[in-house]
Amino acid sequence: MKIILRKQYISYEPNEYEFCGEVTKERIKSDLENFPWEEQINLKDQLIGFHIPPAFNLEYKNKELTITGYHNGQFSVRYNHRAILLWQIEGNMFRMDEVFDLIDQFPILRPSQFKKILATKPTIEESLLSILVITLTNKKKKPFSAYTSQARNQFKITFKRLFYYFGFSLMWLLMPLVLAIFLEDKSGRTMFLIFQGICVLIALPAIILSINHLLYNGKLKLIFKKGENKFEVINDSHSISFNKKEVVKIIEIDTGTSRAPWGEYGYSIVKFKDGSELLLSTILIGTIDLNEQFYIVKKEYKEVWMPLLKKTMVLNK
Repeated sequence: MKIILRKQYISYEPNEYEFCGEVTKERIKSDLENFPWEEQINLKDQLIGFHIPPAFNLEYKNKELTITGYHNGQFSVRYNHRAILLWQIEGNMFRMDEVFDLIDQFPILRPSQFKKILATKPTIEESLLSILVITLTNKKKKPFSAYTSQARNQFKITFKRLFYYFGFSLMWLLMPLVLAIFLEDKSGRTMFLIFQGICVLIALPAIILSINHLLYNGKLKLIFKKGENKFEVINDSHSISFNKKEVVKIIEIDTGTSRAPWGEYGYSIVKFKDGSELLLSTILIGTIDLNEQFYIVKKEYKEVWMPLLKKTMVLNK
């Protein structure tokens, strides 16, 4: 009897695994025992950004067993059966020898029987809502080799992101022309020019912000590497390396509203111990993506009417 084995390291994305194929239970036990759990956990504690814990994922037919949550020689185990909609259970505080027993029982026991085994330890039976969210948002597992570090964690201003921010204002700019075509210019040129002028005024802040953010961040590129605290900032042809441990605070500057055509614009100020600053437009990297890279760093939030960039970076090195 063989089981599909996938391994997950600190440097991997949430749905990313090292695919080991179908292996025997003895191979799984051996790999589990020799896996560098302590080293991986210590590395996780040293890293600043958000990183998932190391894990073993076992799959047999419709059954799935995830071994993770290593702490002081004990594991947490999550079990689910895909044929039973919206049900899974997690058990905690399993020793290595107890996990070995679970691996032996995992392929042959029915879900109700396996649930009784997990119930001998502190368990967490997931709520219907949380499982539904996991089911809807969970992506297909991919082998680690399907990605490259730079491709996954590289940020720059692209036409797609710029269009996302400027698209609403673009609609205002084109609205008079669309209406003129639809009404076959029955409203007259004067009304058309007045309406066009109003729409230009409404879209003007977004035009100014787009030009401003492109001017200061248009040639900027950020590269974060999984499993490392260092990140790289490339400005045109100049490259500078920073250490996440040197970041003391991130100030998020926002308009405080999403109703205005320019409401999505903003930027973040990354502050370092030596007083250096790095200003990053949300067109370059969104606040959610940035917070994942600096998961435990102190955050501060400010609202301004027009989040204009005045510089790209201030270096005190």
